Amino acid sequence: MESKELNVTAELAGLTISSEEAEQLQTEIERILDYFNLMQNFDSVTDSKPTPQEMQTVNRLRTDSEVPGESGPDRPDSLLDNAPEREDRFFVVPNVL
Repeated sequence: MESKELNVTAELAGLTISSEEAEQLQTEIERILDYFNLMQNFDSVTDSKPTPQEMQTVNRLRTDSEVPGESGPDRPDSLLDNAPEREDRFFVVPNVL
């Protein structure tokens, strides 16, 4: 990355950077870009099976069950008791538009 590109990018981002910071950033960005080039040449998926995560092969979902005290006909009222303002069984919120 050229220093001109770095300065334009910093200006677009609204950043003011010193010449020392620009040199350091330019070095770090060049290292990152070199790493990306290295990764483009690495073929790690040819013989791989698709999985959501590398090590996890079993879905770890819990069973959907009712938890005592978290449901029931009186639960909504106890939740509404914590509302700063309510009308009947509804939260009152400020108009957005």
